Amino acid sequence: MLRCFPELSDGEKMTYAVLKSFAYVGPETFVGEETLARARSVTVSTISRHLQRLIDVGLVKVRRRGQGKTNIWVIARISREKLITYLREWRPNVQLPRNPQTQTTQ
Repeated sequence: MLRCFPELSDGEKMTYAVLKSFAYVGPETFVGEETLARARSVTVSTISRHLQRLIDVGLVKVRRRGQGKTNIWVIARISREKLITYLREWRPNVQLPRNPQTQTTQ
């Protein structure tokens, strides 16, 4: 899945994987940056930088809850365009369905 994002560093991908591991039910987690840093054995500033990058590429969304509270991190769905690009590059023999929004039922 993370091959869809070659622009991410290995550290950013690892931060994504650890963040996702805290989302036990559904796509949301309210894990703190300090906890993520401890789980990754890196600094909080490294985690902050990685999270911002994940937000920038669209893998993560954030809902800020205010001072003294942890943010809510939402694991976003991978865009259709990214998945198609990945499939064309890494799985060229897979038949891709036409755009499902334009298909009609007969």
